Amino acid sequence: GKFHMEMFYWHSFHWALWSNWDLLDRASGTYARFLPTSFERAQVQQGWPAGARWGKMSDPTGRSAPGEINELLIWQQPHALVLAEYAYRRTPARATLEQWLPIVRATADWMAVFAYANRSTDVYDLGPPMYVVAEDTDPLVTRNPAFELAYWRLGLQLATSWMQRLGETVPVAWTQ
Repeated sequence: GKFHMEMFYWHSFHWALWSNWDLLDRASGTYARFLPTSFERAQVQQGWPAGARWGKMSDPTGRSAPGEINELLIWQQPHALVLAEYAYRRTPARATLEQWLPIVRATADWMAVFAYANRSTDVYDLGPPMYVVAEDTDPLVTRNPAFELAYWRLGLQLATSWMQRLGETVPVAWTQ
């Protein structure tokens, strides 16, 4: 009964690269279907001021499944932005941009609030608390792991491009 959202990328996105869209389209609606529970996870359960947080493991409705690591893993957040970009490359139309806009906006909004301004270094940091992709670190001291930092940057760059394609203002928090 568990759906591993963090692994969706690895098990599905290659279909876009191989132009097997019919196979990817069967599952890509997951992000739209899980968006309400991702908002609830981020804002109601965890108290973040904005956005939607994608879970690590979910039940069929998108609610978090039991597990110690579930709420502290973050590396799966940009996956939705990469999938949206693949969809746009397939069909570079305003309809694609509008279809994915709620997911792109909610994902980037949460990613921006999760990164916090470190007053002592004058840069933004990721974590703590968080687990890295390997799930083998102390979540209470883990800060700025390389993969997550690079993927975070890519994700926010993709979201910024999305808003620019729509001719909309890019939220400052996404580019800070």
